[in-house]
Amino acid sequence: MSKRPVVAIVVALIVVAGAAGSWRVSRVLPGSFEAGGDHWALSAQEAPVISAYLYAGSHRAEAASIPCYCGCRDLGHGNLLDCFVTPRGDYEPHASACAVCLDELADLRRILDVGEGVEAARAHIDATYSGLGKPTNTP
Repeated sequence: MSKRPVVAIVVALIVVAGAAGSWRVSRVLPGSFEAGGDHWALSAQEAPVISAYLYAGSHRAEAASIPCYCGCRDLGHGNLLDCFVTPRGDYEPHASACAVCLDELADLRRILDVGEGVEAARAHIDATYSGLGKPTNTP
């Protein structure tokens, strides 16, 4: 087999993989944010933000057990999950521009990934972020 068909096959696989990846990212949770002509889409975000949203979407119960200390309580948020996902299941753009939300989720992820439970994650997040402001009213 000459190099030309091999290169064509590799390029085709890369294109297919890229298309599959975009489809997955834009379809894990439905919807996007559109208000007053502004448009927010997860697929337009940086890779670490996309990763955080996908993690929050696949660990909803854990993220819902964590309070957020960024001040989003005033937005009606009740927990860290609300910073990433609306009650309807659409993306909530808030966390994409909030270092506190992204940092809290990264801490949650790190603690769960080493095998500690959500209780340990919450204790860590409460101790680390409580000085920033009033937390969400998370049971």
